[in-house]
Amino acid sequence: MKFPVMKQARNSLYRIFPGLFPLPKEYYNWYGFINTSQWWDEKQLKEYQWKKMKEMLAFCNQNIPYYQRVFRNMGIIPDDIMTEDDFQKIPFLTKDILGKHTEELLPIGINRSKLIKYNTGGSTGMPLIIYKTNIDDTIEKAFTNSQWARVGFEPKDIRVILRGEVIEKNKLWKYDPTYNSWIFSSYHLSKEFITQMVNKLNNIKPKFLHVYPSSLWVFANLIIENNLKLHFIPKAILCGSEKLFDHQRKLFSEVFGCRCFNSLALAEQTIHAGECEYSNDLHIFPQHSYIELVDDAGKIITEPGITGHIVGSNLHKYSFPLIRYLSGDMAQYAKGPCKCGRHFQRFSQVEGRVQHMIVSRDGRIIPLTALVFGQHLQAFNKVEKMQLEQWHPGEVNVKLIKGTNFNAEDVQILIQQLTSASENTILFSVSFHDELERTSAGKHKFLLQHLPINYYNFDQNS
Repeated sequence: MKFPVMKQARNSLYRIFPGLFPLPKEYYNWYGFINTSQWWDEKQLKEYQWKKMKEMLAFCNQNIPYYQRVFRNMGIIPDDIMTEDDFQKIPFLTKDILGKHTEELLPIGINRSKLIKYNTGGSTGMPLIIYKTNIDDTIEKAFTNSQWARVGFEPKDIRVILRGEVIEKNKLWKYDPTYNSWIFSSYHLSKEFITQMVNKLNNIKPKFLHVYPSSLWVFANLIIENNLKLHFIPKAILCGSEKLFDHQRKLFSEVFGCRCFNSLALAEQTIHAGECEYSNDLHIFPQHSYIELVDDAGKIITEPGITGHIVGSNLHKYSFPLIRYLSGDMAQYAKGPCKCGRHFQRFSQVEGRVQHMIVSRDGRIIPLTALVFGQHLQAFNKVEKMQLEQWHPGEVNVKLIKGTNFNAEDVQILIQQLTSASENTILFSVSFHDELERTSAGKHKFLLQHLPINYYNFDQNS
């Protein structure tokens, strides 16, 4: 009984004194640096970025087997990379290469007990194993909170999270004292539960909502359809991990009476970008990573308004460094300077990672992000590619290109995990394939949705 009592006491203390459990010292060092350097001029930012990039290249040459081989094959050492043109000769790191050489991207002799192993959600259909450390997460948190501070966020502020977490015992919500947050279930967004959830929201009166846009879109429509009222106005809605559509932004503003504040951050930690106080453009943190935009031929794009592939390189993640990593996302640069005064490159438009919806047996709409991308499915370790296909409500076929070690037991585990995540409202089947269907542009489609979900008015060509 000792530990549950201690946990209960800690939660109670945090509710009263949310600043009682401070963040690590490294967090405050990074947070202070980010907030100061965001006002540097363009020359200072470029000098800092290039200095850190050179340090990372030297580290990779000394410690990372994959890049030791890359530099050897190129016949160079990092000191030979003097300009951006030189840097662009380094070959791209694709998801396929990352999947095949995961272990070779770890530093030689690293203490594996300090590594956190996790899976990306595989939104491009190619699930990956990624490594990080606690300090990597601390740095990411500092960048996130610095961006959110532009709309008044402080770490102690109470927020409600609607981002696909599975809540134990079929609960509608739970409190997380670590971040003074209430986590709401994305699997109970239906007419049956919406009144309870809105009443709880009105009771909490959070300063911020932290959401997947697809989940909040269902929530907001249910509020309207059931003539429910909110008795508070949050400071802002913090969106991320999905494309935020204009029609979603408009609806959220109407229902919640505040601004949507969007961001872009990858699990691979090769980019961090977010909106500012004045603009919906995504400002790319140059202190975080080195970003390029390339066309289909791999040529650098510098002009605004041209869609290209985002290429990112870590500047600080020494535990699992990725250089010139093709994330699968596409974007366009924005025009001209921003009113905020930051000398950051900006994306005016970001494509990719567009999530769609699954229809459950009882007619509920479950965001694909919540069902799949929000889970850390064990089978991801043994799957080359995955694609979901739905023809009938409550039925989904999981199409797999299996890896060499994938077996019958993994099939059962995958079905159990997905079924549990859907609260037993979807019947899953598994089929194996040599190839999976692609779009006319050759891109892998994670979900083949054949049901007419006109309720959401999504742009199906996105």
